[in-house]
Amino acid sequence: MARKTIFDFSGGQVSPRYKSRVDSPIYHRSCKSLINFRVWPTGGIERIPGTIRVAETVSNNSTRLFPFVTKDNLSYVLAITAEGASTKSKSKVYRAGTAEVAVVSDSDNTSSGGLVPGETEGSLADTPTTTLGSDATVESLPTAFTAAQLKEIQYVQDEDVLRLAHPSHKSQKLTRSSDTAWVWANSTPSASASDHFQGLNFVNAADAAVYSSANTTPRVMTFYQQRLVIGGVNTHRNELQGSDLPHATDPQQGIEKMDSASDGSGGWSYTQQGTGIEWVAGWTSLLTGTAEGEYSWGDEPIGALAANVPNIKQVSGHGSYNKQPLFAGGRLLFIQRGGLVIREMLFNADQKTYNARNLCILADNILGTLPMVDWAYQKSPIPAIWVVRGDGKLAVMTYDIENDLYSWNLVDVGGIVESIAVVSAGTEDQVWI
Repeated sequence: MARKTIFDFSGGQVSPRYKSRVDSPIYHRSCKSLINFRVWPTGGIERIPGTIRVAETVSNNSTRLFPFVTKDNLSYVLAITAEGASTKSKSKVYRAGTAEVAVVSDSDNTSSGGLVPGETEGSLADTPTTTLGSDATVESLPTAFTAAQLKEIQYVQDEDVLRLAHPSHKSQKLTRSSDTAWVWANSTPSASASDHFQGLNFVNAADAAVYSSANTTPRVMTFYQQRLVIGGVNTHRNELQGSDLPHATDPQQGIEKMDSASDGSGGWSYTQQGTGIEWVAGWTSLLTGTAEGEYSWGDEPIGALAANVPNIKQVSGHGSYNKQPLFAGGRLLFIQRGGLVIREMLFNADQKTYNARNLCILADNILGTLPMVDWAYQKSPIPAIWVVRGDGKLAVMTYDIENDLYSWNLVDVGGIVESIAVVSAGTEDQVWI
């Protein structure tokens, strides 16, 4: 049988359903299996770099990673570890440095950490872990997140404040004052001592009652039009609450204040029809995802209560999974209901609505059979979407919008991956797992 040399791998790994599709141009630049490589926009491939052990996890329990870039452009990774029956979860912050790929793992005892198959331990010894900088211990979280619940956290960052929202626990706020000074806020808002969103001040009596009752913690959050937007509480699943506009003297004062000032600078509260909100994102408009579809709240400014009612309309009917969306390459990516399909939200100027393209159509088996666990966007050296599958394996998609390249492949790190985060570090982004 004649053999054919392939130079272009830009199709990546495709579904078995593409077998024998010799009539398709994609068939001739795709693979049945492509593991531990990354696809360049030029069509060539290279082996995924080796990994470096940064630290042991806090315990043998599950850990979730959160990227954090401060206002002075320093990159950190926050690791939160579930402590089982403990009343508190453990947390630690790691400073990112110049190493290309780093790992937080306890899968082996070698000094250089886990190794991608095909690499050697010696090849990693040239990059000592000291280049990753120092790490700082953070006091224990006042909440004991279980392993499964770590997957449900959504988060936003504003300057040196990282906020975590969780559907079953009081939300948390992490603040940084220096490289080694990190503190979980324990302030008591004025609206109620049991306010379930750390530090927010609900002036409106009705809103204060909603957000201070038991089991009514906000599950989604974002920033839109300079306001902090939260919502999705159990008793008001389809309601969103917007904060004041930032104050010139103290921006945090505005972001943390939810009131109904008549001058238009105050907060707002609105409810959309339909099922509960699974995610919210501030983009060209305020977008929300529910199990029945995706909605736009319009691109006009949303003012204080009753001053400027948003124009809410459904823009997609695919249905959303309860995982925070990603902003990647100027586009919004969300996970379809079921947790196995990634869709790209893009505004269509001609139709004056949004299209939600399926990015897994040629590799419909790439994300496995269990709902995905975590994901992250890497800008450099190759734009890529990293996905932690439900079985703990890694999938990565080269996401080169300029060249219309969307190619998938798998990465085997020799163990089960629980979480992933990407932070900027010099000329290339670091991938932490």
